[in-house]
Amino acid sequence: MPPQRPLSDAEEKQFMDFSGDHVARVRAAKAAAQREMESFGDPSEYDVVILQGQLKEEPATAPSQGSLDFQNTVPDGHGDSD
Repeated sequence: MPPQRPLSDAEEKQFMDFSGDHVARVRAAKAAAQREMESFGDPSEYDVVILQGQLKEEPATAPSQGSLDFQNTVPDGHGDSD
């Protein structure tokens, strides 16, 4: 992997966030999320259903694979000579 070159000023501005008030942005996002959650209404208005069940246990044996018998497929003159 070749070494990375330093970013030019234009590239740095493209990838860097220079906004001065990150706290305000986080608070605004939190308020928007809270409004979205409240749009669903009171949780007591909903029926809560808990599904319970048991997992089927699969057999613990590993799948078997048949043996592979490789034969010498090298053409004459190119294989090992004894």
